Amino acid sequence: MHYESRLRSSISLAVIITTLAVVSIVSSVPSIQAVPPSPITWTEKSPIPYRTAQAGVIGGFDGRIYVMGGYSGGLPNSTARAYDPRTDSWSTLTSMGTPTRGPGIAIDQNGLIYVISGFSGSADITNVQMYNVSTNSWGSGTPIPTGIWMPGATTGTDGRIYVVGGESSSGAASTLLQIYNPQTQAWSSGPSMSTGRKQFQAVAAPNGLIYAIGGLSSGNVATATVEAYNITGNTWSGKASLPSAVSVFGATLGPDGLIYVFGGSTSYTNNIAPFFGTVYSYDPMANQWYSNTEAVPTPRRELSAATSSYNGRMYVMGGANGTYLATNEEATVPASSPPPPPPPPQHPPPTASITSISPNPAQVGQTVTFVGSGSDNDGDSIVAYYWRSSINGTIGTQATFTINNLPAGTHDIYFRVQDSQGIWSPEAVATITIGTSSGTGFLGMSTFYWDLLALALAGVGVLVGYFVFFRKKRDSTSQPVVAPLAQGPVSPVSPQ
Repeated sequence: MHYESRLRSSISLAVIITTLAVVSIVSSVPSIQAVPPSPITWTEKSPIPYRTAQAGVIGGFDGRIYVMGGYSGGLPNSTARAYDPRTDSWSTLTSMGTPTRGPGIAIDQNGLIYVISGFSGSADITNVQMYNVSTNSWGSGTPIPTGIWMPGATTGTDGRIYVVGGESSSGAASTLLQIYNPQTQAWSSGPSMSTGRKQFQAVAAPNGLIYAIGGLSSGNVATATVEAYNITGNTWSGKASLPSAVSVFGATLGPDGLIYVFGGSTSYTNNIAPFFGTVYSYDPMANQWYSNTEAVPTPRRELSAATSSYNGRMYVMGGANGTYLATNEEATVPASSPPPPPPPPQHPPPTASITSISPNPAQVGQTVTFVGSGSDNDGDSIVAYYWRSSINGTIGTQATFTINNLPAGTHDIYFRVQDSQGIWSPEAVATITIGTSSGTGFLGMSTFYWDLLALALAGVGVLVGYFVFFRKKRDSTSQPVVAPLAQGPVSPVSPQ
C-alpha cells in the first residue's frame, strides 16, 4: 500500500495498548474476579482538549491517563496531554519531538512512557520517544529495527516491551514480534504470530500471556481471531475468538482482571462507517468472551482505552464517527477493591547531560570535542557512557572524547549513561553541523588544501608577472644610445 493511499484513505489506529505497566499492575488485580460479564456504569468526563483519533493512550503510575500524538485529519500531531481522574481535569505536557499517529505505546517498570514508531504522514518512523513523567521531558530510546504502523504494544510481566504486528510500508499486515529491553535499551526478535494483523490491540494479562486481539488481515478484512504469546515458553497459541470480527477498537485490562474491548469498526478507510458501540470482555483464566449489555455511549472507531491506577476505572477516549472526537467516557465495573497505585521504582534510571560539543559548527576533518556527564538520584555510580550520531552510528564510549572523521551534514548526537545497577538513562540529544568547505575534493585531497594550493598558485602568478614586467622595463632602458644627426641642410644625393 503506497503512502499516498494512506493519506487518502487510511485508518491508523494508534494501537493504544493501554495496560498499565503490567509488571506492577498484575499483582494488584483481585484474585476473585467479578462474575462476567461485569455490569458497566458509564459517566461522561471532561473532554480531551483537542479532537484526536489514533493517538497513543496509556495509564501512568501516578494514576493519570496520558494521551500522546494522534490524528484529526491532515498531518499527525505531536501534542501531549494528561488527564487526572482526581480532579477531572487536563494538563498540557511538553510536546513530542516527532509527530506520529498509529504508534505503539507502553510503560516500563520505572514509569517511563514509550511512544514507539507509527506514521509521520510520509513514512513509518523508527523513533522510540520516551516521556519522563517526573521531569515532563522527552528522550530517545534505541530505534525500532522495523518501523511499523498500527502495531500492538504492551509491557510483559518480565518488564520488556513487546511490539507485535502492524501495517508494513507495503500495506501488508505484519506477523513480526519485536522486543525491547528498557534496561539495556536493546531490541531483539521473537517468534512471529501465526496471523498477520493490523489495526488491533495487544494486551498483557495477569496470567503472563500477551493477547493479540482482532484487527485486519492483509486483505483489509476484519478478523475475530485471537492468539496469545507465552513469554516463558516463547510460543504463540490460538485462543477463543471474539464474538464478532472487529478492528480499530480500544482495549485495556480492567480492575476485575478481564480484558475489555470497546467500539471499533470493520472497514479500513479512515473515519468511515460502521461505528460500533459494542463492549466485549474476555476472561483469560477461562479463555471465554462475553458480550456486555452496557454499550459505549458514543459509538465510534479509532478510539483508545486505558485504566487508571488511582481508581481502577477505565477511560474510553477520542476516536471518530464521521467527525473526530474529544470524547472522554469513564467505565466503572465492580471489583473487590480498586487496584492500589504501583510501588515506586526501586532503581530509577540515571540522567545523561551533554555539556558541550565544540567547535560547533565544524568542518570536515576538524577535530571536535564531546563532553558529557551523568548523575543518579539514588546514589548509584555512573559506570558506562555511550555516544552515537544519526549519521555515523556509534562515535564514543567515554564521557569526554575527540573525533575528526565526522562527514558533512547535520548530525543528531545522542548520549546516554549507565549506572552500577545496569540501568541506562534516556538519551540526551544535541545537534552539530559539519560544513562542506573542507570536504573531500579532487584526488581525495581535502578542498581545504586545494584552497591553500590555489592561494599559493595565485601568489606564484603574481611573482611571475612582477618579474616579467620589471625585466621588460630593464631591457628597454639598456638599449644602445644613437647619436643625433648633424644640424644643417641635407645635400641631395647625386645620381651616379
